[in-house]
Amino acid sequence: MENQKQGHFSLFRSLLSKEWAKDTAKLAMWIRLIGEASYKHRTVEFSGREWDLMPGELVTTAAIMGRKLRDQDGHEKSPQAVTRMINFFVKEGMITTKGTRFGTVISITNYGQYQEISPDEPCDKPSDNNKPSNGAALKHSPDEPCDKPSDEQNKKVVNKKVVNNNKTPLPPNGGGDGQVKPERRKAERIDYESFLNAYNTEVGDRLPHAVS
Repeated sequence: MENQKQGHFSLFRSLLSKEWAKDTAKLAMWIRLIGEASYKHRTVEFSGREWDLMPGELVTTAAIMGRKLRDQDGHEKSPQAVTRMINFFVKEGMITTKGTRFGTVISITNYGQYQEISPDEPCDKPSDNNKPSNGAALKHSPDEPCDKPSDEQNKKVVNKKVVNNNKTPLPPNGGGDGQVKPERRKAERIDYESFLNAYNTEVGDRLPHAVS
């Protein structure tokens, strides 16, 4: 439940095939950059100042980032090591940076495209614009659930309505659309005795008489 409350993000599987991703420190740092980047325009407080962040941006320092990246023995990455990795990502065109003495704003290149931030699209609609990169993610899923139903859900609702409309209830007398169901005609009883008498009278003695 805790993971669900904090939301999630996606990564291209092609990221794992990149040569630089074999460096576990770089891979861990890239995932952290993607995970900590703001998914919407917002204002945050950092180092006693307010920072206006756009989607795909985060503010940090090399020292703070180094404390979040530890080896198997629990040793932190030095600010110098973090700076070298940041410079590598800049060189690869994966991020841009804008630093001040209070902090550095890191911007994920094409974050909006790869995370597919589009309020006009349903949450479960796949995007045709996703293109592989050096490691950016596919589609961002914000913490809030998406209330807009998918096209498949809309189709099911329409089909259900059509089926229900075809099942028009019949009135008590059995007719549809208010029509009265006609009564079944009773078979007329034939008087065979009268028929035989009339036949015998007609033929007289010319033919044998019919008997019942």
